[in-house]
Amino acid sequence: MKEARSKRQKWLELGINGLLFIIPLFLIVDGSVELAQNSLYHPDTFILFGLLILGLLGLVMTGLTIFRMYTRGWRNLAHYQKILAIFYLACLVIGGITWLIFTEVIPFD
Repeated sequence: MKEARSKRQKWLELGINGLLFIIPLFLIVDGSVELAQNSLYHPDTFILFGLLILGLLGLVMTGLTIFRMYTRGWRNLAHYQKILAIFYLACLVIGGITWLIFTEVIPFD
């Protein structure tokens, strides 16, 4: 029974992470398509908002992973949780750089 429960929990957690990742990905792709079509409705803001949401998502999920590592330890995390931790850390770096460029801490020419 415990194995079925953990398998269900694994798929639920992966599904929630997938749904959370679809929102910024949709904004980035939609903005890129509109930008390629020379739309007048500022599609670059969709790309920017998608990257900023991705950064916030990376921040929250990295914090959650650090909490899990503190309570359980890295070796006791499931394999998919380790992969998600690395993935969300990459999202945090990409989103952090985007935030720094957006707030003009890093000048963009």
